Formats: sequence, C-alpha cells, structure tokens
Amino acid sequence: MQEVVRDLDAITKEMIAVAVRTDKTENDSKMLNTLARLFAKKEVEFKKLYEQYRHRLRTKIYITELEETLKNRNQHLEVYSNAFQSMYNKLAELNRRVETVTEYSKPDAPLASEDIVKSSYLYSKAHSVAAPEIKAKNYRPYPTTEELQKCWLKQNTNRIPIKSQIPDPDYIPSKNQPLPENIELLEKYRMKFAP
Repeated sequence: MQEVVRDLDAITKEMIAVAVRTDKTENDSKMLNTLARLFAKKEVEFKKLYEQYRHRLRTKIYITELEETLKNRNQHLEVYSNAFQSMYNKLAELNRRVETVTEYSKPDAPLASEDIVKSSYLYSKAHSVAAPEIKAKNYRPYPTTEELQKCWLKQNTNRIPIKSQIPDPDYIPSKNQPLPENIELLEKYRMKFAP
C-alpha cells in the first residue's frame, strides 16, 4: 500500500511538472493523458488495498473482542465448575451421612462402643447447655472399651473385694464342716461391722 501511495505521489508531481512547463510540446499532452490513465489505475489499486486493510483491521478487532469474550466465558465456566464441584462434594458428604444413619438405625445393626461414645458426644455437644471449652478429638472424643479395660480404674476394681469374697457374718457353718479359721474370720468381721 505504501508503494502505491509513493507511485501516486510521483505521478502527481510529474503531472504538475508537465502542466506547469512553459514550453509545451505535442508529447506533453500525450504524457499527461498517459499519466492521468496511470493515476486512475493506481487510484483503483489504492482503493482495493484500502478496503482490504479496513477489512483486516475490522477482522483483527473482531478477533480481539472474541478472545476477550472467550476469556470471560472461560472464567465464568471455571466459577460454575468450582461451584458444582463444591455442591457435589457436599451432596456426597450428605449422602454418606444418610447411609450411615440408615445403617445404624436398623434394629439388627451391631454398634461398637466407640460409635456409641462418638454419637453421644456429638449429641451432648449439640444439645448441652454448658459444653466443654476444649474441643475434643474429632476421631475419638472418649476412651474406647479396650482402653477402659486397660486403665487404672479397671485394675483397681479387681482389687476391691466383691460381695462373694466378703464372708457373711450371719452365716453359720454346718456341723459336717467345722472350719475353725473361718469362725475366727467371722468373729473378726462381726466385731468390725457390728452395730
């Protein structure tokens, strides 16, 4: 396009130079006709190139706008995708909870002591007036049955004599089985627990 503009400029200067000349010849009129035809031809070529340039410029602007629109659309789609993923995760969590509740609500469902302790902790946490200030462990807020069996309290319950180990002070041994050491033990307890 710049070449066509340069050609038009050169043709115009030549036409002006020929028209301004004082000593005119017969060739000058032929040259002016040739330059005029050449100028018209270059002008048509310039118009075609100018229309192509305008079309390319419009296309470039249109492509830029399309790219911007696509970028915005992709951002919106990403936000929608994240929202749907979050909703799907929440629905999956709710579905899992419903399955757990349904499973444990069956009358023949076996419940471990750990499950009972967990659900009782969650219930008391949700409905108590004075909940503990320190948050309990999420996975196991209270000791399990196995831990309770190993703990110090369980060991001490083994040391405390049960009722069957304490002799009854009102018990009188039969005549067939005289046990003097048992009688002494009974007397000792009678004195201890006598009113």
